[in-house]
Amino acid sequence: MDRDPPGSPKAEVREPRSARGARPRAVSSAFILLATTIVVSALTLLEEIGRVNVGEISGLAFFVSVAKVGLAIGLYVAIWRGSNWARIALLFVVVVSFFYYVGSLSSVLPLSAQSLQWLYYGPELTRNIVPFVFDFAVLYLLFFPGKQWFAPKQGVTEVR
Repeated sequence: MDRDPPGSPKAEVREPRSARGARPRAVSSAFILLATTIVVSALTLLEEIGRVNVGEISGLAFFVSVAKVGLAIGLYVAIWRGSNWARIALLFVVVVSFFYYVGSLSSVLPLSAQSLQWLYYGPELTRNIVPFVFDFAVLYLLFFPGKQWFAPKQGVTEVR
């Protein structure tokens, strides 16, 4: 009984230590790219507000866009905390989104490179493709140089 209870003023206070160690630079770099993607998405949402007011898109489509950004923020926080399931979920979301986007291009744009519509849609294509470039860079950083951050903690048994 020579120890003080944890809540007493005399008890020793220790800072919790992370079982994972220091966050790798690759994970921090990936998170900066993810944050940039969120900023771009937020700017796109601001543009979509005007499109809702004009009637180009429905309020439901705008709500879905806001919900996607909210879910992305939650996923990014889980990645920052080292959740392996979030890393795998991001891989799934990016790959499915990319193939959906590529598939939808054929209905919007003609396949002929000589068409002037490529010039008209150029800025919109760039705005949509750059986040995919960031996303694939993030996936590389999370799955290759930063993979140890997502490894199971040493000495901790998982509940199944």
